[in-house]
Amino acid sequence: MKTTEAHNSISSAVFALQDSLKGLQQQWTSLKKTDTSTPKEVLPNELHAFGMVNLDKVREDFSHHINLIRNVCSQFETEVLGDVMKMGAGADPAFRKHFTHLKEQAALETTVMRLKDTLKNTNEHLLNSLKEKEESKSKIETQRIEELARSLKLVPFVDSSQKFESGIPITTITLGGTVIVVDIDVDDTGHVQRTKVTYVSETLENDQDDRVDLMLAKNLQTRNFDLFKRNLGSLALMDQLNVKYAPTDFFQITKNLLDDLRSICELEMSMESDLSIVLLEGHGIPCLHLDYPGISINYWMDKYTTINTHWDEVNHYIQRDETHPILSKAHKLLISFEDFSQPIYYLPPSRSHYLLNYDDTEESVKDDIDGDHYKITTETTYPKFMSPMRFIKVLPTHPDIQPIPIRFVATLDPPLPASDDVCQRLMNIVGLSKQEYTTVTTSTECLSLEELLVMDVHNHKNDIYNNDHIEWASTLPDSPTQVYKLINSKVTNGKVLSRVPFHHPVQLYSILRCLRQQQTFNTLFQSIFNASSIKTKTEPLVISLSLNDIIAEATEDRKIRLQIVVIDAPSTIHITMAPPPSDNYPFMMLPFSVDIPADNPTQPRVHLHSPNTFKSLRWNTQILEEDKMTQVLQTAHDIPLLIRWIYRRMRSSDSYLVESYNKKGRSDDNEWSISSKKIKMELDDY
Repeated sequence: MKTTEAHNSISSAVFALQDSLKGLQQQWTSLKKTDTSTPKEVLPNELHAFGMVNLDKVREDFSHHINLIRNVCSQFETEVLGDVMKMGAGADPAFRKHFTHLKEQAALETTVMRLKDTLKNTNEHLLNSLKEKEESKSKIETQRIEELARSLKLVPFVDSSQKFESGIPITTITLGGTVIVVDIDVDDTGHVQRTKVTYVSETLENDQDDRVDLMLAKNLQTRNFDLFKRNLGSLALMDQLNVKYAPTDFFQITKNLLDDLRSICELEMSMESDLSIVLLEGHGIPCLHLDYPGISINYWMDKYTTINTHWDEVNHYIQRDETHPILSKAHKLLISFEDFSQPIYYLPPSRSHYLLNYDDTEESVKDDIDGDHYKITTETTYPKFMSPMRFIKVLPTHPDIQPIPIRFVATLDPPLPASDDVCQRLMNIVGLSKQEYTTVTTSTECLSLEELLVMDVHNHKNDIYNNDHIEWASTLPDSPTQVYKLINSKVTNGKVLSRVPFHHPVQLYSILRCLRQQQTFNTLFQSIFNASSIKTKTEPLVISLSLNDIIAEATEDRKIRLQIVVIDAPSTIHITMAPPPSDNYPFMMLPFSVDIPADNPTQPRVHLHSPNTFKSLRWNTQILEEDKMTQVLQTAHDIPLLIRWIYRRMRSSDSYLVESYNKKGRSDDNEWSISSKKIKMELDDY
């Protein structure tokens, strides 16, 4: 959102308020105008603390505009109306004349602003029409980059004295900030040849990195202007923050934070030899300039990619301070900064790193220079193979720091559909109080979490629950078709997480663990409900798990019927499985749940429920054993593969149930046990 400028009239403040609303309208889909003749599109809930828009900034801007209007009115009341009241009736002609003058001035100002807006729209229209002409491509590309640079508060300069490379004329566009300068070479066809980022500051001269140059050039060459704006905007933001809050150096803060994150990663790699576990269960794998100019923390990757990646090779890349291409497929947190309504205190240059060494103690910290102005803070949650990390936190009493209304922010790439429960836990982790961000009740017009997870294949409100016109079917080799039905016991309110603000690196692991639980839930849910499994029926599809229906259709319906109930997302998915009837079990229902523990979110577990048919019986652990089912699920993160594995086990035996008076124990060494190799074959078949 644009930074507001000082306005000395109500009309100018109102126009500035309108500009702010237009900016919000571009970011919030729900505010965009829609055709009233067409059915209203169902949209996600966008108004929340972790949405695309920084609500702190929105609140600050709106308050600023309203206060300007209020101040002008108050000034008029005090200076004009006060004088009129003192002068009495004799002031009436003068007041009328002054009031008429104010109206004329306001009308003139409004006309000028509307004319300015019209000219801007006309210019954009003419530029769009020129894009069709081949000879104007270079000029159009130049103007587009200039306009984008101005929106990021960079100063554009075009070198009109064209250079020639291999006979091709080249125009150089320079985008200047205070700390950074970006040069972009464009040929006469509008194609970007190269970009070059230069740091003016002497302290940043050694931070020049060709990866940033190639990244920005690729964004422009592929005409991905949104990505180019995001990446250039990240550099421009720190450039502006360095000027506004000097002598605090946000480039240096980022560099020091990266050092801390890399130190944590190296420590975790020394304790856990499997790098994929560091990625999925530790503090993640930090990278510099991985498709983003700055820090990105890789924290999640799908199971198929994880299993088929040579992690030793990835490790060798990391040791050489290089980035393996496979990490581009990981889900990431992109670290940057954003406005905040409260002061944040960053570390002074005398102690630039947040992370403490193992040999640092509270006494050694106190003995350092200004040691009384620091405190040690320890992680409340940490990986199971590690001890909690300890960090330093500077107190407001430190003489060499200043309060800055800027906080860290982690942008999710890609955004993550999440439940209200996850949003609330994140708010507690990062210290956002309910008073600051009132929980917004999801209206019936917003998509639920389940609907958000299938929005790309079925964007119809309430159509995925108990719908007889569609079915979700999974067909795997050597297994009957699995037909799933989502039971709407309780709709899960959902939101799309785009960004998570935080104040201190000690909060990062708790954030990651919370996100991973939601990622695991989403992966398991979408393994059932996805683009390849949805089937549309022209006639209503009758799905029943009653005994009479199953017996009557036994000769012709050999499908596995499953009911899915989401309970307390992202903690539990309840599944009721009805395999095709057999001679011994014409009617069999296998109820179990998939639990996603908050303290170990990437390792979901299967919990068998007791059979409801006969209280005197229990499940035969030779066939159905929780630990083996859990191992299958953890290997693939795929519920249809788990169902196929269960069905194969059930098909190989005529005895699913045994007498419950026998002591239930774990299977002995002679019992069939699953191997990682066999589970891997299941995944390959899929």
